[in-house]
Amino acid sequence: MGLVILITGISLILDGLFTNYMPYLVNNLSIYTTMFTVCTLFIIYPLFMKNNKKYYLYSFILGFVYDLFYTNLFLYDALIFLLLAYIIAFIYKNFEITIFHTILCLTLIIVLYESIFASMILINHLVPITFDKLFYKISHSLISNLIYGGVMFIVIKHSSKKHGNKRINHF
Repeated sequence: MGLVILITGISLILDGLFTNYMPYLVNNLSIYTTMFTVCTLFIIYPLFMKNNKKYYLYSFILGFVYDLFYTNLFLYDALIFLLLAYIIAFIYKNFEITIFHTILCLTLIIVLYESIFASMILINHLVPITFDKLFYKISHSLISNLIYGGVMFIVIKHSSKKHGNKRINHF
């Protein structure tokens, strides 16, 4: 559990640091727009492999903390993180996870998160949004998030082999 808290703590801190120093407006996005905490949901699943209920609860709490720190949308990200956790559990149960599959799945998770967010904005008529703006936002967040996800995949894989952790044998 300590590794899970360490990884999610690092991702929350890095999200905060990068969003403070990198432009994040739709017309002014950097290629380094981060969503490390969303990527972390996928990366930490093997650490909960035998306990899905605990993973779902942790994902909900992580989404709630993300709401408190970054979005101020009460329970919005908590529910989205929970939905993503169900999708991630399905992916891990039905597919073999390699570094290539990790990159594909992280891309899927980012696209789903941004699409759900854009849909909610569109439904509530908060900001005019188009598919071009959505595609622009997704494309500008992929590079840094995929690098982060790949590095964290390798760290967890190496850590599991080095320490002989039987729970992380999914890698």
